[in-house]
Amino acid sequence: MTYPNPTNLTDIGSLLGYANTVTGNYFGVGIVVALYMIVFLNVKLRGERTPDSFVLAGYISLIPAMILFFMGLFTNAQFFTVLALFIIPIAWSWVSREA
Repeated sequence: MTYPNPTNLTDIGSLLGYANTVTGNYFGVGIVVALYMIVFLNVKLRGERTPDSFVLAGYISLIPAMILFFMGLFTNAQFFTVLALFIIPIAWSWVSREA
C-alpha cells in the first residue's frame, strides 16, 4: 500500500492528517485513549473513587476529541463513543453516591 508523499506537510493539521492516514484513521483515537488511561490511573492512584476517576478522565479526553473531530481526524462514531465515555460515568457516579 502506498501513502501520500509526506513532504507537503505545511502545518500541524496536515501532519496530524498524514499520521491519521497512515494509521488507518486510528491516530486520533490512540491519542485520546492514551490520555484517558493516563488521567484515569493518575486520579485513581490519588485515592479518588472509581466513578469519579472515570468522569474526570472522560471530561479531559473529551476536549482533545472535540478538537480532533473538528479537524476531521475523528469519525462521528469515534466521537460519540468518547462522548459516551464521558456521559455514562456521570450517571454511574450520581447513582453510586451515598445519600
